[in-house]
Amino acid sequence: MCEVHWTEYFQRLGPPIIALLVAYIAYQQWRVSRQTFREKLFDRRFAVFDETQLFIHEIIKSGKVDPVNIRDYSRRFRRAAFLFDRKMLDYLEKIFKCACDMNTFAMMLEADHLSEDERKAYVKKHMDELSWLMEQFEVLYEKFRPYLNLEENRL
Repeated sequence: MCEVHWTEYFQRLGPPIIALLVAYIAYQQWRVSRQTFREKLFDRRFAVFDETQLFIHEIIKSGKVDPVNIRDYSRRFRRAAFLFDRKMLDYLEKIFKCACDMNTFAMMLEADHLSEDERKAYVKKHMDELSWLMEQFEVLYEKFRPYLNLEENRL
C-alpha cells in the first residue's frame, strides 16, 4: 500500500479553497459596488427633491412664477427622467404644468382687454393653482420618501 504524503492533501485542497476565497472577495466587491450605486442614486434623487422643494417654495413665497425659474426647473425635470419611474415623473410634470399655468394666468391678468368676469376667473384659476402647490409642499416629502429611503431604495 502506498502512503499519501501530507503535501498532496494541500495540493488537492488548495484550488477549491482559493476558488472559495476568490468567490467571497467577488461577492464583497459586488456588495460595495451596489451600496456605492445606491448612495449615488440617493444623491441625485435628493438633488431633484431639493430643487423641486425650492421651486415650490419660491412660488409660494412670491405668489407668482418667475419664467427663469420655470426654465431652470424644466432643465432639472428632464434630468429626473433617468432617476424615477413613470408615476413620479407624472407628479413632477404636474408641478411643472401647474407653474406654467400660473404664469399664463398671471400674463392674462396683465392684459387690458379683459372684462371684470374674465379677470375674476383668471384670479380664481391662479389662486387654485397656488393653493394646490401649497399643498404639495407637504405632500412632496411623502412622494419622495420611497425613493430616498436607503434601506428600501427603489432602483
